[in-house]
Amino acid sequence: LLDPYVTISVDQVRVGQTSTKQKTNKPTYNEEFSATVTDGHQIELSVFHDTPIGYDDFVANCTLHFQDLLRSTGPSNSFEGW
Repeated sequence: LLDPYVTISVDQVRVGQTSTKQKTNKPTYNEEFSATVTDGHQIELSVFHDTPIGYDDFVANCTLHFQDLLRSTGPSNSFEGW
């Protein structure tokens, strides 16, 4: 079993990290993060296993391009929430 947490980065700048969930392979994160992004291109979610000694172990990652996530809410092509 893992002690996983997720880091959130926008264009390779870390903007958040979830709490660590103890001893689970199926963590649930109901956490919110807020960041002001100007001309952002992508968001990366990386999963790590929290280890007691040394560096944490990399588990997986996923990169999503904002262009694929955005939907127009009007003529300004701005985005409001999911």
